[in-house]
Formats: sequence, structure tokens, C-alpha cells
Amino acid sequence: MIGRKFPKIVSLFLLFVGCGLQLKRDMYPPQKINEMPYDVIKVHMKNGELYILDHWRVDENNKILKGIGRHYGLHRELLKKDSFNIPIDSIALIESNKIYSDIYHIHLLPLILMTGASIAVTLYCLENPKACFGSCPTFYVSNQLKAEGFSSSIAPPLEADDIDLLLNVKPENGELSIEMRNEALETHVVRYANILAVPKENDKYIFATSDGEFYQVGKLISPLSVKCSQKDCFDLISKLDEREYFSLADEKNLLESEEIELTFVAEKDKNYGLVVGTRQSLLLTFIFYQMLAYMGSNAGYFLSRIGNINAEKYKKLEKAIKKIKGLEIYVKKNKGWDRVGYAEGEGPIAIDYSLINIGKLNEETVKIKIYMTKGALRLDYVALAEIDKPAKPITIEPYLVLYNNEENKGALEALLDKNKVLTTLPGDAYVLKYKIPEGDFEFFLNARGYYLEWIRKEWLKEENLNLFMEFVFFPEIALRRLAPKFKKIEGQMEHIFWRSKYVKQKQ
Repeated sequence: MIGRKFPKIVSLFLLFVGCGLQLKRDMYPPQKINEMPYDVIKVHMKNGELYILDHWRVDENNKILKGIGRHYGLHRELLKKDSFNIPIDSIALIESNKIYSDIYHIHLLPLILMTGASIAVTLYCLENPKACFGSCPTFYVSNQLKAEGFSSSIAPPLEADDIDLLLNVKPENGELSIEMRNEALETHVVRYANILAVPKENDKYIFATSDGEFYQVGKLISPLSVKCSQKDCFDLISKLDEREYFSLADEKNLLESEEIELTFVAEKDKNYGLVVGTRQSLLLTFIFYQMLAYMGSNAGYFLSRIGNINAEKYKKLEKAIKKIKGLEIYVKKNKGWDRVGYAEGEGPIAIDYSLINIGKLNEETVKIKIYMTKGALRLDYVALAEIDKPAKPITIEPYLVLYNNEENKGALEALLDKNKVLTTLPGDAYVLKYKIPEGDFEFFLNARGYYLEWIRKEWLKEENLNLFMEFVFFPEIALRRLAPKFKKIEGQMEHIFWRSKYVKQKQ
């Protein structure tokens, strides 16, 4: 995923929340919302603010939630104690021991936290709760996973854009259909999900940089040789085949690096870039979940203050997280190695392809080194790219949205109006349809939004603010301490992760 702009310290909160509890949907018509036997509710607003209401009722005619209680700001500071009239369409989620979202859309109504609703998922999650599936919105074309959206945006202040290459996607009869799913125990708040169609010439490629700039590429050059810690890494990273190179984490230090050296044959005085295709392993997922476990019952307090954090105090943590999630790129020039760029792997679900500009090369034989943390990334593809020229995308909005195979005008309106959002809950799936003009294009998905964590009860057992603070201020010590714990479960994490998706049960 590329094109993100967010505060430095958001690197601390990179990942996803998976499963732990099971859910069953109960369906209530809006006119019966007042019959629900819950006095105290938490009302999460789309702008990130919160109301806690001790007494409440719904004004159905005016679509207003009326109540008495407390109003909290974005960082959970108390703003006011009073009676309130809250417009229904400004609410993201209503929480009690049931959870409600957008109470005037039937399909997003109550959830009950259950055990045993999905035996398979429960067993996987109990086996290793820090490996349970988690995601931001996942996007599928013809039932094939193609992208995951805004994985760093875990709270309203961190709402961000995300751009993903939709590799090998072609329209049919002038139309593209993309299915957007919520496959984890999260609330997704999506502001838009547009297609960026980038015109290209025949037999050319389009790639994007981490800054969201697009370039037409004329030739992709495979490495002549590759040196890494595994003998078969050449075949794994020289082809676009989703066969990935990865190493295992160090048993004593989760910050330990590895080096990959590649040799290419190029032409002098041409502009080049390095194309890399990566996705995260589950190392960073484990680290994030462990931090949430240490936060325990205080997780909501810390997460609500993300936008207010003084990044200066967290430089060590920022540096450690950046090292774990990224690739450092160096090119051999004269007698030394020059750093030419940095690329991040965003999320453990979909492979992310990005272009790092290198510039003109003075030698026909080019040596490039990639440094990355052991066991942190899965490397699918590396190639030297001959850059032709910049490219400019055409933005295409959806013209139709389907939910349960039926047109959903409310969802379409929410995705087209930048002042509105589409809120989804576990198991929701929307089909977004786009009209594509004639021409030869490379397609990218441009999604914007954020998601809300559903804190799992398993995390509360490990609450320890001292260890959390060690993580924040002395991450190098914390990551050495956690190495043996991670190594015990590393081998089974991928297996559990992919088998613990949340799928909505049939009513």
C-alpha cells in the first residue's frame, strides 16, 4: 500500500485486530430500537467523538437519538454533561453489551458477542490469539484477493489515503467489479473507494512510488544473480508469481537484520527504479497485539490519544517499527554504497508493489543491496525498472453498489459524498461497480478511511503498563525479551491467520 500521509508515531499502531470472540447477528426493525433492554450505551460518532448515555430514546420521525449523559472529545476529554440530540446519520457505532451500527440500515443492526458460534474459528483463535486473522477492508476481483485498505488507520485522527496496484485486473464489457469485505472483528469506516485508471502504451507497465507518483516503465530487468540466506531465493523473487522469499526471525533479537545482494545488467545514462513486491509477515502483527495486551484495559485511553502524541518522545520506538516494516535500498557507486530509498510492506494480507527511484546509473553492471529485518517481510518480486516518463491517473468513482445482491443506494451515496462514510461490520461484503472508458490502462485502488479495534478479552490477561512503557521507551530491550516468545509460535502463525477469517453466518 502506498501514498499514505500520517503522523510519524502512527508507525506504533500499524496492524490489525483479529478474532477471539464469535458473533451472531440479531435483526431488529428500526421501529423496535426502543425495545432493546439496555439503559447505558456508548455512541461512537463518525468524527471520532463519543457519547455515553445513561437514559435514551429514538425520535424516529426526525431520526435523532435523544439521551442524557456525557460527551467526550476525540482524545476522550470530557466536553459536557447534559442532554443531547444526536443525528442518527452522524453515528458510526452504538455499543452496549450488544453493538449497533447505523441503526437505520437494517443490515448493520445488532451483534451479540457469543462463544461457540463458529467452532473452527474459535479453536484457531484459542490456539494462538495473537495470530488470529485481522484486516482493514479487503478487496477482491473475481474472488481473488487484490488489495487491503488503509491498514495504518486504526482511529479517526489517522484516517488516510491508500493506493494499491490491482495486478492483472482487466475490465469486462467496460466494467470493473470489486468486492469489499470486512473479514475480521473490526468496524470499518470507509470514506471512498475509487479506481485510478492510469493510461499506458502497449507493452508498458505502470508503477507508483510511496509518495503516490505514477511512472510508465518500459522494461523490467530480472536480476542476474542474488545472494541471500536461502539458496533458492533467486527463483522466488525474480518472477511475479506470488512465490515469496522469507526468512525466520532471530531467536534472540527481533530487530536482527539480513542482507540481500542483487546484480543487474543495465544501460548507462538511463533512468531506473527498483520495483519491489512485499507483504508483511506476522511478526509486526504479533508485536502490535502484544502491545495491546500490555495496554490491557487502558488500550482505549492510549489509542484515543494517537493524534496528540508528541513524536519526539517516541523516536526509538518509531525507528524500531520503521526498521521492522521496511526495506532499505542501497546501490553500489564507485567504492561505496549509496542509500537510494526506503520501501514499506503494509499489511500481511495482500502483496504491495511499489517503485523506488534510483536515477541514472554509471555502470552497466549494477549491484543493489536490500536490508530488512529477519522474519519481518515476505519478498515476492524485485526487478530493475527502466523508467520512461511520469503518468497521470483518471479517477473513477463507483456508479453502483450491491449488498446481498441488491442495489444499495445509501452505500453508494456514502462513498460519493466526501462528508459521509460507509460503516461496515464483521461479515459485511459490498460489490462496487465502475464504468471504465476505452483504452489501455493500469488499474489502482484508491481507498480512504479508518477502522476501529474490537479489544479482545484475551489481551486483558497480560495487562502490564511497565512492560508497555518499556516497549515505548526501550524497544530494543523489549524486542529482545519477546524473541523467545515469538519463536515458539512463529511456525504456526500463518496457518492460524488464514484459517480464522470472520464469515457472517446465515440467518
